Amino acid sequence: MNANRSLERRIADYYSAQAPYRAPDRVLASALTTIEHTNQRQLLGRLPAPLQSPIAAAQFALVAGFVIVVTLAGLAILSASPGGIGGPQVSPVASPTPTLTATARPNEEGSGNFVAPFTYVLPPGAEFDYGTRNSTYFEIRIPAAAEAGHPAGIIVQAIGGGRVDPCDEESAPLSIASGAQAVIDYLSTVPDLTVTAESAATVGDLPAVQARVTAATESPTCQDIWPWVEATEAFSAIPRDTVVRVVALDPGRHVVFTIFGEDENPGWTEMAEELLDSFHFAS
Repeated sequence: MNANRSLERRIADYYSAQAPYRAPDRVLASALTTIEHTNQRQLLGRLPAPLQSPIAAAQFALVAGFVIVVTLAGLAILSASPGGIGGPQVSPVASPTPTLTATARPNEEGSGNFVAPFTYVLPPGAEFDYGTRNSTYFEIRIPAAAEAGHPAGIIVQAIGGGRVDPCDEESAPLSIASGAQAVIDYLSTVPDLTVTAESAATVGDLPAVQARVTAATESPTCQDIWPWVEATEAFSAIPRDTVVRVVALDPGRHVVFTIFGEDENPGWTEMAEELLDSFHFAS
């Protein structure tokens, strides 16, 4: 092979030295005529000269095959991927629209700045208004019952404890154990109070304990009864001239419901139960 290349170089050098700088015009015209009447060779009929050897041809075929395989694999990956060539177009998934649950309650009211936040729903069948409302005392009442001379309503109190001497507004506080039952047990120790008809109850979804409480009117021990540390008025919602129902629960701190006017106002007990069932305390 080296000998052939050496001969080719010598012949090329010889003709290069013998050839004129520019061929005559007749030579160019003759070449153009020959090209015009000569059939063109197939482009892929033969491999280029550097690839005519068996080893070079095999290497060329191997590289070409590798390029084809890689190209086909890339097209397959693109076709399988979302949004790729020929692949399915994936639309963005919309967020589900929230729906109201069965626990949603119309006409729901809030507790304002009460220290144990709650919500409730006033029952139909009567007009309600509000008495004292602050961080520990919340009163709902029925004006028509008061106008008829027998007030009806419900008082919600958050209590921090009882008193060592419930007859003395300035008495030292007395702690009450946790749980609803401890509140009813404490009321049984208060002078002038009689606790009867104790039973289990519920307020909303919370367990509670209830009892009927009566304040003595004959020969009372106390001029006024101050059973709770957070007293806002004399008797602290336990008047002497009527029987009240006290419902105690413990949603993180003691809360007492005092329902008054049930004995004097037909239909109010059923409304009061509906109202109690609607209370929900924040967890």
